Amino acid sequence: MNKIELESYLDEYVEVTLFDNFSYCGILSRTDDYLEEYHKKGYYFLSGFDDNQIFKCSHVKKIKNL
Repeated sequence: MNKIELESYLDEYVEVTLFDNFSYCGILSRTDDYLEEYHKKGYYFLSGFDDNQIFKCSHVKKIKNL
């Protein structure tokens, strides 16, 4: 997945499937906007129940709106 395609889903409720075939649901956000909580730049996370799942763009296998 390229960065432009992934960032088109920012602030939307999505289901993300990562490279290990596990799927997570939540609102897609960037860690750059929350550096006081997440000390890594250039990563993404899903806000909601699974706030601990931080991933890079290259980890995303597929994404879809819910």
